[in-house]
Amino acid sequence: MVLFLTVAVLISATGMVLVLVLKSYEMRTGRLFLGSLRPPVARSLHNSVLFIEYILPGLARRGVRGAWLAARAVLKAGAARAILFFEAALERMLSIIRDAMQPPRGGGQASQFLRDVAEHKRQLLERPANKRAIFDDQ
Repeated sequence: MVLFLTVAVLISATGMVLVLVLKSYEMRTGRLFLGSLRPPVARSLHNSVLFIEYILPGLARRGVRGAWLAARAVLKAGAARAILFFEAALERMLSIIRDAMQPPRGGGQASQFLRDVAEHKRQLLERPANKRAIFDDQ
């Protein structure tokens, strides 16, 4: 690691010395070094800076917004499915409770006693309302 950093510092220092030598050459002679390449390089560097400062953050915002909207849609769908699952479970539970609360049904006929009671009730209901009342006179 130390070797890498030392080499990096040496390369940087050499580059800086080279830039200073070239600049002093330009100042002494009045001629620009690679003058014809400077405008296109300046344009490309300007475009690169604009891309990094404006376009990349805008794309990142769009990406984050799209991810947020997608995550929100997934959460909504998941919540809706959970609610439907819960509702179906409640309906199944209610059905089980209803079945458990139903009295057992016999497949045969009612007993003779129940038939006699039903017949007596039918006879009582056929009487006029004022004669239906039963009073205990004791």
